[in-house]
Amino acid sequence: MGPETHDVEQNVREIESILARNREIFGRCIGSIKSTDHELGNNENYYPRTTFVRYGFEVVQTCQVGKVFKCVTLTEQREKSFFTEPLSCLPSEVNPCDILKPKYKSGHASKFIDYDSFFNSSLILHDDVLSPFLEKLKPHLMDVQNCLSEVDKWLQEAHEITQFLETIFGKKLKNPKASDVEEKDCICPYGTHSNCEKCLNCNKVFGDHAKDAKGGWRCDTVSRDLFRCKEVHMLKECSLAGKHEVTFDVLLDWEKEKLIKFLEFLSCSILDP
Repeated sequence: MGPETHDVEQNVREIESILARNREIFGRCIGSIKSTDHELGNNENYYPRTTFVRYGFEVVQTCQVGKVFKCVTLTEQREKSFFTEPLSCLPSEVNPCDILKPKYKSGHASKFIDYDSFFNSSLILHDDVLSPFLEKLKPHLMDVQNCLSEVDKWLQEAHEITQFLETIFGKKLKNPKASDVEEKDCICPYGTHSNCEKCLNCNKVFGDHAKDAKGGWRCDTVSRDLFRCKEVHMLKECSLAGKHEVTFDVLLDWEKEKLIKFLEFLSCSILDP
């Protein structure tokens, strides 16, 4: 075996490892793709950008009616656009003279190159051509991995917050999903909403709404006849003296620390049932 053949085999093994890792990360990201577009750069060139969407808990709210104290959270939808040129475009130095025609993925990811297929098709090349080709393909695939890792890190942040809330409140939460952020006519049991929570229809507080004959809460605006709300996730409910209505942005580490300290305070203040 000559040195060139050895280099090819080494590069093949390394690229297969990179591709396996890229497939793993991409598998976690593909379901969150919203759209792919192009953005005009300073040099008048267009660069691919992909918008991803995630659903998660971002804010913990407390409310209190009389001695009934509650910690709740709502599912939030957040979108972010990422530079994804490595996923969609091959640098000219990787594929000079278009010696190989890249295929693209199907369905939701149709703007992205199928690098597994592209790599496998390259293996028919003669070693004299394949060796320099693989040397240039490998760093490009690492660029793809870095791009995917940035997206994955942002998406995983929502999962990490869910795990944080489950840990400090000691309860399992339903996975946040798109339907959680949809506004709905409220037929929630009494006590689900605090009197200070605002109606998504008229922007008046819940306490200004009266019981409706249909089993919901009447809203006096013309457009709809019921209080409008979103799915509320109950984190904690207890009896507590005084008035404690605060909000914690759990996207921020220092707000997480404040929430932990607040719960420690609660544990010493809860009234006997």
